[in-house]
Amino acid sequence: MELTTEIVSLLRDARDGKTTEGICESLHRSPQELGEAFEELRTTGAVLGFAGVWILPDHFMVAASKMVDALGRLHLRLPKVSYHPIADVMAAARLPWSGKPLDRALSLLQDEGLVVVGEAGLKLASFRLELTPRQRALLDRIVPEIEREPVEVPGTAEIARAIVVPFQAVDEMVKLGHEAGKLVHVAPGMAYLPSQLAAIAAKLRSQFEDQPFTTSEAKDALGTSRKYICPILEQFDREKLTDRDSEDVRRFRA
Repeated sequence: MELTTEIVSLLRDARDGKTTEGICESLHRSPQELGEAFEELRTTGAVLGFAGVWILPDHFMVAASKMVDALGRLHLRLPKVSYHPIADVMAAARLPWSGKPLDRALSLLQDEGLVVVGEAGLKLASFRLELTPRQRALLDRIVPEIEREPVEVPGTAEIARAIVVPFQAVDEMVKLGHEAGKLVHVAPGMAYLPSQLAAIAAKLRSQFEDQPFTTSEAKDALGTSRKYICPILEQFDREKLTDRDSEDVRRFRA
């Protein structure tokens, strides 16, 4: 039996994956002897590898579903909390992953748009924070200030002066507005309405279509400065509206 077939056969019974060391021990082989087999399986997508933990794609999808379901239950129970400690999520999902393998797995799920990993923990990408009446009232005062400019939006300090509210309160409300899906916090002190970013994307797309463009070309197309265009384009990268051909060259996805 080929080594790749032996590894796959072994992983069929390992629902939560198996470490390199565990596989080597089960097959009575050294990591060096299995190195090429692991690489072939990883390259073809027959097996997923996360920092020394190997798992079949079907098993990973089941585990990911458990994690997403556990997060969903936490969001339903605590609608005013965005992020939950990763350890709590894993315990609720009854998954044993931890350390670097877990970090790599979460990174993949984040790239696929299922979850968001933050300093405070983990949340579903689709989750929208439930604002309190007081928070909604403050946000209602902030939004008209942001709407005044289609591209060169005022910063949080400028908004705070305009509505006569402490800067810290406005800055925190902008972040909460992002979590609630009402604003898009593109950089410290800078937020847009989703409709504003959609209009900017539409304008740039009409200008460049599927052709590559530089940051400077996008800046000139909007008649703005790098202060604004850089975080806007980085947000488009995060939303996967754009792909980078190089450090400073992008194109819109079809």
